[in-house]
Amino acid sequence: MNEQTEPRVVRGIRVTETCLRTPRQTIMLRDIDHVECRRPLLVATLPVAIGMTAITMRFADLLTWSEIATLIVPPIAATVAAAEIGVLRLSSLSLHNQAIWGRYRELQQDRASVEAAMARNRLPNHDPKSSATDPHHPEA
Repeated sequence: MNEQTEPRVVRGIRVTETCLRTPRQTIMLRDIDHVECRRPLLVATLPVAIGMTAITMRFADLLTWSEIATLIVPPIAATVAAAEIGVLRLSSLSLHNQAIWGRYRELQQDRASVEAAMARNRLPNHDPKSSATDPHHPEA
């Protein structure tokens, strides 16, 4: 297979020219209207880490080094972990916001693969007869 048509497989997610397959479901790319990749847990952990660090620094003269470490390290570790976790959301009228959780960098690659396959499928040189027999696009 050449590089454009070779499916991309990462931890059970397989993106081909026509579909995205996970271990539990198959989603046709023609059904996807919107693809986004986000870090939803980072929104919750980053303010906590910043707040705990600010409070700890404010009272650092009253705290021992072990208390400072106890107050700063867990929120920062949670923020670093949250930065690695992401969600790939696939939206359309028929999908109702399907979410795939995983490592953010890998999901970014999956998003790029889905977008590239969607762009190739929407090229103007497609066969017009195929859209007439497509049940999702009935002939007018």
